[in-house]
Amino acid sequence: MKQKVAVAIGTGDEQSYFINLAKKLGCFVIGFDKSINSKGSSICDVFYPICISDVDKIINTLEKYKPKFVIPSPIGKRLTTIGLIHDYFQINSFNHFATESVTNKLIFSQLLKRLNIPHPQTRIFQDIDQIIANFDQIDFPVIAKPNEGSGSRGVFIIKNKNSILDFKNYYNQNKRWQLRRIGTNQEVTLDSVFLEFDAAQQRVRGFSGCNYFNGGYRLTDHGLTFGAIASTKRACLEAPIQTIEMAFYEALGQTTRYHLAGDQLHFYGGDRLLLTFQPIP
Repeated sequence: MKQKVAVAIGTGDEQSYFINLAKKLGCFVIGFDKSINSKGSSICDVFYPICISDVDKIINTLEKYKPKFVIPSPIGKRLTTIGLIHDYFQINSFNHFATESVTNKLIFSQLLKRLNIPHPQTRIFQDIDQIIANFDQIDFPVIAKPNEGSGSRGVFIIKNKNSILDFKNYYNQNKRWQLRRIGTNQEVTLDSVFLEFDAAQQRVRGFSGCNYFNGGYRLTDHGLTFGAIASTKRACLEAPIQTIEMAFYEALGQTTRYHLAGDQLHFYGGDRLLLTFQPIP
């Protein structure tokens, strides 16, 4: 192949600009994303519906292409996938250690310590309750952030012990929640249905089985209501998935409050249980 082979890890909205740029430079672009409906999938010369975290499958697929470089684009903690591809194909660019160092806060802190570079004390907690249990060992103020990821999403300043409840509320809003049950009896085995809140913008977005959606929400102490929900218009041919999607949207419109029980998030319409979610690790 005379064209230089470029790899796109992720073909969503944020990556589309860079894919187009590579095409304009005359590159043959191979794209990977678990969503076949992603914006950049149709731009690539070849597209594979493979999750960008499945490094082994991506590398096996790329063996016959012998890529020359990976298109740099924002993909958060999956930047490590690019580093592993660079290492495997001996591409002269940042390696896996470099990508892991900038996407994993604990590893980055340990690196700074080895290099004798001044840095804040870093500790890892599994959940909010661990932070509360260790109040006496923590010097406030604290900057709380996800351990993995290269961006600023999910960063929160805990000024003192009294503001921990504000953080707990923020933390629960900024998780990605996977739908596990509709009503009290209908188990949802379809893993792709989820929603996530953007606390800063008071927006909700997610995937309902066939379509992506977004909208606004209003949160009080335990009250929760959703505004108008906009979604893509993909036709859903599979009847079971269509049924789940319709029931999901209907339940969001009826939601008036929420309740957290352990790691489960419940939506209620008055006293009637509508939806049950679990956090996606």
